[in-house]
Amino acid sequence: MYTFLGLEQTHWQFINTFAPWLSAVGTLAAVIVSLYLARKRDTPKARLLVYDIMVVTAGDTRPPPHYVQFRVVNEGDRRVRITQIGWRYGLFKKHHCVQLYEDSLSSKLPIELEHGQEAQWLIPMKMPDREWADYFANGFLSHAPWPVWHWTLRGRAFSSLGNVFETRPATGLLATLRKARRATTKT
Repeated sequence: MYTFLGLEQTHWQFINTFAPWLSAVGTLAAVIVSLYLARKRDTPKARLLVYDIMVVTAGDTRPPPHYVQFRVVNEGDRRVRITQIGWRYGLFKKHHCVQLYEDSLSSKLPIELEHGQEAQWLIPMKMPDREWADYFANGFLSHAPWPVWHWTLRGRAFSSLGNVFETRPATGLLATLRKARRATTKT
C-alpha cells in the first residue's frame, strides 16, 4: 500500500472526491462577483451638494445676493440625465416637493452630464414678496416638528432612469431654515 504524508491511497481517493465540488463553488463565486461588479459599474453615480451661497460681483456696491445652490457632479463612467430637483423629509410618511429655480443663472433641465461634468441650479433667497427660507420653512416644512424635518430633510436630484441622488443640506442652510421656522411659530 502506498502512503503519502501519512495517508493511504484510499484516504487520498476520498479527499479527491471533494475537488469537483470545490471547483463548482469557486466557479459560482467568481460568476457572482463578476455580475456584481458589472452591475455596480453600470449604475449611474453622481454627487449632489445643496448649500447657500453669496454671489459677489466686482465693482458692485449693492449687498450681494444670496442663493440656495443645487450642484450635481457626475462621478460615474456612465452618462447621467438629470430631469428634476427637489426636496424630501419624513421618517415614516415621506413628504416631497419639486424645487423651481432661477432660469437665467442655472443649467437647463433636463441636462445630460458626462463623467466629470457638473450642473448647478440657483434659487434666490430673496423673493419679490418675502424670503425664500420663510416661504419654504412655513410652507413645505410646516407639517412636521423641528426634529423630524431637521434630521430628515434631503435635497434630491432625479435622473431619467429613476435614480435619485440625495444629500443632506449644508449646516448653514439648515440653520437659516430653522431660524425662519422659529420666527413664524412665535408670532
